[in-house]
Amino acid sequence: MADPILVRRRELGLDVRDRRRLAREINNMVWRAYGTNGNAPSSESDSNLADTERPLASPDEIEALRLYCGIPILSDLNTDHLNAAEQKLWAGMMTAAYQWRDRHLEEPGLSFVLLSEPGKSWLYSGYGCGKTHVARALMFSRSKLHWTGTVEGSVLYADRACYFRAAEIMALFDQDGFSPESIAKAGTRVVVVDDLGREGNLRWEKRTPEAQRAEKQARYFRLIDHCYWSKPRISLILTANMNRAGLTEFLGEASMSRLDEMAPAGFMWDLSGLPDVRRVRSGR
Repeated sequence: MADPILVRRRELGLDVRDRRRLAREINNMVWRAYGTNGNAPSSESDSNLADTERPLASPDEIEALRLYCGIPILSDLNTDHLNAAEQKLWAGMMTAAYQWRDRHLEEPGLSFVLLSEPGKSWLYSGYGCGKTHVARALMFSRSKLHWTGTVEGSVLYADRACYFRAAEIMALFDQDGFSPESIAKAGTRVVVVDDLGREGNLRWEKRTPEAQRAEKQARYFRLIDHCYWSKPRISLILTANMNRAGLTEFLGEASMSRLDEMAPAGFMWDLSGLPDVRRVRSGR
């Protein structure tokens, strides 16, 4: 299965040493965007690189490459379209997001949940309020970026983190020999599952809604339970177009009990009431 966090690029004409340096430069820019002091953590592959080496690219070039590769940071999002009450809700969530970024390495398993319930107006669809962007930005905020060579060129990837859409997680369970350990590999610190509730029909299950719901709950329980009992725990970042009551009904009480401990007060945010920025941009 193609890992969705891989960012494929054409060959840059750089050797392995230079690709490592460029990855380090991009990584440092991302870290500085989060207000961290110093550089990203070093790895054995960087041990032969001198800090006095001149950068391979200017800050503007690195920023352009970050945007081209789709590596998000929280400050990418513009909130000028929000009114005062909406700005207050957004600011509270962003404060919590930065707190998660600062604490989750020291508190293994600390999780973050972003919810939004569709409203009565087309402008408040529950979509387009920034949940996926924030989830991916947090995933990259503490990951180490690397280049690796492939037959297609160069690939920039983030370690210690896995990103999946909900439908992709469900498809993995259909594979022979699957176990949650194959998602959260050794060293994984963060698992992102985006768009809970949009899994579609499961492939091998009976088509009755009750059978589908029960099987989805069982699969999510296996994943959440694995992250909960891992040593150290694995952080979860979840997004869903539903409120907390809807998420509880969807996942089941056993999963929510574990998730409530992993995402304590202040780390589960309901963004219902924020407008769909895509529709705002449409001018309709």
